[in-house]
Amino acid sequence: MAMIRRGGGGRLALASIGLLCSLALGVAWAQDPSFASVLERMRAAKPALMKRQADLLAERYDLGNRPASGVTMSRGKPIQEGVRARLPAGPLGRVWPR
Repeated sequence: MAMIRRGGGGRLALASIGLLCSLALGVAWAQDPSFASVLERMRAAKPALMKRQADLLAERYDLGNRPASGVTMSRGKPIQEGVRARLPAGPLGRVWPR
């Protein structure tokens, strides 16, 4: 208590904060699964995530292959023709002309 009265409480508070943080980190590290289990879980979830993203892309964009005739990028890669973005269904889709 003498340290607190003389203004040395900062060191005590800093030490107690450090102790609490190290305890909290130790508990968090103890609860974390191993790298192998996280990797296995993520590999199992990947097909569902990829399907969800592919469905979103197909919903938002026209992914068909319609190259414009007579127009290419460098090295002969064809440029796609037409509008690719799809308008959302609902009120916004009715506001914009198709």
